[in-house]
Amino acid sequence: MYGIDFFVHPDYRGMRIGRRLYDARKEICERHNLRAIIAGGRIPKYKDYADRLTPKAYLEKVRVKQYMTLYYPFSWLMTSTSGKY
Repeated sequence: MYGIDFFVHPDYRGMRIGRRLYDARKEICERHNLRAIIAGGRIPKYKDYADRLTPKAYLEKVRVKQYMTLYYPFSWLMTSTSGKY
């Protein structure tokens, strides 16, 4: 199964809607005996640096907060020690 970004409107955050949507996606995979969920998304503000940095280099600079002007709303995803996001 392929998934792409989805967002919860600010008025409805904190209601576990995102968690419920992700759990429903997992249930569909299990029900249909699918092997994996592949998720994709955009890299916020990368377009401003694409001529100078690879996506990996950009995300590394965001991770170590070298670029203080950059904001990546899901930077906690890049801190996983298990290698599983």
